[in-house]
Amino acid sequence: MALQQKSDRDYKSSRLKRNKEVIFLITVIGLALSIVMVNYLLLDKKYLRVKLYIYNNKNGQFDFESRRIPKSNSSEERVKDVINELINGPVGENHERLFSPETIIQFVAISKRDVVYISFDWSIVKSLRENPSKIIESIVTSIKRNIRNIRGVKILIDGVESINTFNGIKLNRTFMVK
Repeated sequence: MALQQKSDRDYKSSRLKRNKEVIFLITVIGLALSIVMVNYLLLDKKYLRVKLYIYNNKNGQFDFESRRIPKSNSSEERVKDVINELINGPVGENHERLFSPETIIQFVAISKRDVVYISFDWSIVKSLRENPSKIIESIVTSIKRNIRNIRGVKILIDGVESINTFNGIKLNRTFMVK
């Protein structure tokens, strides 16, 4: 009889120990999930979701690709971040890289007439020779989609309006945002 009581006690003790381990494990998992959710919510407040206008090789049309950029009160910074994401290239499988990865944005400025001036370094010329209409459409539509009150886009090369023509497209004009 004493042996059975000891056996019952050992069984109850091991079961209680197992229950405590399960409760501890559930608590740790719950805490980890809480930390992940808090980090996600905090990060989400620091970033802004934007849609980039990217060319799709498979269907021959432009698609939107979603990205996250740092939140900013400055429209110039948001334009720069959107264009940098275009330069970084697509993540979609069928999307075409339009910009040479070496392309650098020198500066972005917005005039009182809500025209955004984007000055690229000379490496943009290589990309413009290959796909000028796709690049212009990608830039203008991505800006239109993500930055309010922009009426036009002016492309500069090394801070100067280009007199060059790329496949019939003159860069010395303002591309209107419709």
